Amino acid sequence: MKSLILFSSIFVIGVFALPREETLANCTGGADSANTCIVTGDPASESGLGFRYIDKNIQFCNEGCEMAFKKEPAKYLKNGLRCAPCGEDDAKKNISHTHNGVKYYFCGNGCKTKFESDAQKYLDKYKEN
Repeated sequence: MKSLILFSSIFVIGVFALPREETLANCTGGADSANTCIVTGDPASESGLGFRYIDKNIQFCNEGCEMAFKKEPAKYLKNGLRCAPCGEDDAKKNISHTHNGVKYYFCGNGCKTKFESDAQKYLDKYKEN
């Protein structure tokens, strides 16, 4: 019984933490706006909630927005999708792989295979200096 109550509590908290679908559909945010949540267009969290996605620093207003972005980055990135292995902005939405809970896109199956074999190698080349 305690497990059921705990699970129910976590579920309810999770549902309220996620951004509402109508908010996501009306997203006006953009990756080039340093202080704006890319998902909702609201001001980014003052606590510095953010994530480095390949070569972009992405800001969020809450953890629900961060989870939504990681699940489907293509929905929020407006200036093309970067293929991490080759570094070109020609990745396709239908060629993807999820690594550590984050979806990445690729220009072809060759780049996808390279990434799958050593994802961290390709992500490390985009770390900020």
